[in-house]
Amino acid sequence: MNDYQIARNLGEMFENATRSLNLVFDTKNIALPPSVTSFINTNYYNVETTFTTKEIIKGLESSNDNEVYTVLKHLVGKLATRRDVSEVEGGNAVGYGFDENSETVKEIVQLFPHIIKNVNSANLKIKRLVYIMLLSFNHLQQDISLLSINAIQKSLTDKSAINRSLAIRCLSGIRIPAILPILLLSMGKLVKDSSPLVRAACTIAIIKCAELDTQYNMIKRTKAKTKKDFKSKHAKNTESIVGANGAKLQREYMVSCLRDETSTIYQLSSYLDILLSDNDPKVLSCALVTYHELFNGCFDLLHNKVNNLVNHIEDMDSFATSNLIDIMTDYSRLFFEPFTRLEDAPRELRDLYGHLMN
Repeated sequence: MNDYQIARNLGEMFENATRSLNLVFDTKNIALPPSVTSFINTNYYNVETTFTTKEIIKGLESSNDNEVYTVLKHLVGKLATRRDVSEVEGGNAVGYGFDENSETVKEIVQLFPHIIKNVNSANLKIKRLVYIMLLSFNHLQQDISLLSINAIQKSLTDKSAINRSLAIRCLSGIRIPAILPILLLSMGKLVKDSSPLVRAACTIAIIKCAELDTQYNMIKRTKAKTKKDFKSKHAKNTESIVGANGAKLQREYMVSCLRDETSTIYQLSSYLDILLSDNDPKVLSCALVTYHELFNGCFDLLHNKVNNLVNHIEDMDSFATSNLIDIMTDYSRLFFEPFTRLEDAPRELRDLYGHLMN
């Protein structure tokens, strides 16, 4: 028996003894020695400790936050250090580069229901680790993942801005098309949240939501079109068509959706329209990145917002600044009169130049 097993067994012995005392005496009158109390309440497991499946389940269902956190940290660490990136022939990589056939992934998938039970934990460290596991394996356990949606929705109204931002980012990262209506409804409230952290998280959620919608609905449309246009036995495979012309098809899909006010993409553009009018530089930085990635060229979203974007450019991050310069270059070519001297340039461009020179 090594030192780690001895320490763990001693910890369990002390905890069992404490529970026994609680049955006989009033816990308020019990005063354990400070050394024993410290030993019980601290993390007496080590990173080199190995857990059996039974021990992991027991830890995940424990009422002690330290035990739950230790086991979750062990699982996340095990997943990170044994990640199997599928670059092998016929690889079966799923989400985040995990090999679906690896023993580690199979083990965690079996433990997934026990992990998800802790999504309601008030401990922020535990909640973050549960979110990591949920984002990694939700597509492999869709029914169980959907059971966590209600708990995540409750976190969207939490008093803590950190919890609200984590909740919307986690919700948007779940790759199950059935949650799109819930996600859109939640984002409609949070784009006007009082915290810049939450509003910035919403801009990231817009990208993830658009990717989820495009991934399923665009391919669905393409399959229908392929079935109609290529009825012969030599018809091309739909996936190869999407792969070869992915960018073009995605652009066509986005443009068609922007004409449909009931589409997911149109609703996302309306949320981004609100965020581009924000006064917080961090929110504007994230909104510009989202615009440049998804809606670049849709200048209707920028009308009446150019001055606001230009006035905050000094406080934006460098990536957003670079995007704004590219966007303003295309915008000015379409909507501003040509000029040869800076003095003749529109006020927005003169202000932009002034901010960049400072």
